[in-house]
Amino acid sequence: MVERAQRIASYGLDFELLRLLVSSENMAPSLHDTAHWKDAVLGEFLALVSRLCDGRIASTETCPSDVPGMNAFFV
Repeated sequence: MVERAQRIASYGLDFELLRLLVSSENMAPSLHDTAHWKDAVLGEFLALVSRLCDGRIASTETCPSDVPGMNAFFV
C-alpha cells in the first residue's frame, strides 16, 4: 500500500477534500483528484470508505468515479 501511494504521489497528484462523511461504523472522505503527467490529464472524483472497528481503521475501499480514466493515466 505504501509503495502504491508513493507511486501515485510521484505523478504530482493534487487533491481537494470535498466532504468527510462519517457514521458510527464508517468514514469516507470525498476527494477531487487532478494531475498532469506528460500528455495525460487526470480529473476524477474518489471516495475512500474506511470501516472502523474499536476506533481504528479495519479496512479501506477506494471508490473511483472513472476507472478507465485512472487506468489510462497511471498505466
